[in-house]
Amino acid sequence: MVSISAAIPITLCLLIFSAKPNTCQKTIEALCAKTIDPGFCRRVLAASPTQSPDGLLKAAVSQAAADAVATDDIIKSLLNQPNDPNLVAYFQCSNYYSAAVAALDAASQLLGSRPAADVKNDVASAAMTVQKDGDRCKASFDNGAKHALSSENRRLKIHGNIISVVCDAI
Repeated sequence: MVSISAAIPITLCLLIFSAKPNTCQKTIEALCAKTIDPGFCRRVLAASPTQSPDGLLKAAVSQAAADAVATDDIIKSLLNQPNDPNLVAYFQCSNYYSAAVAALDAASQLLGSRPAADVKNDVASAAMTVQKDGDRCKASFDNGAKHALSSENRRLKIHGNIISVVCDAI
């Protein structure tokens, strides 16, 4: 039989641990509400193994980098189609995505070596590069017409926006 004095600490521990995910969810909700695509943001940040600002920022940068690398691979395959009327645009986009990947890799290295608070300005700068590179790739196509990279460019811009919002919160 458990005494009342033993049950109180156990109850308190259960309350504390059951409240923490809700608090973390509220943090993610508050951050994502400030982004251009809150639903996409929630999916990105929910994948973080930790809900600390540092952990959320690392997760956002990591997912942005993985997406940018995947898109860069798509662009490389599109460059192998010599008769495609968008070939010049794909070449330009290849340069933009390479720059975005480099910026995200640099941000990831900084976050791996120092606290996020110490490098947030550099990471925010990388986020701006990522957002601009998505817009620049989009602008490479004539008349803003739909093309093979439309959704990827939008996603890259959203990733950059998420990183900026998390940096602002640190």
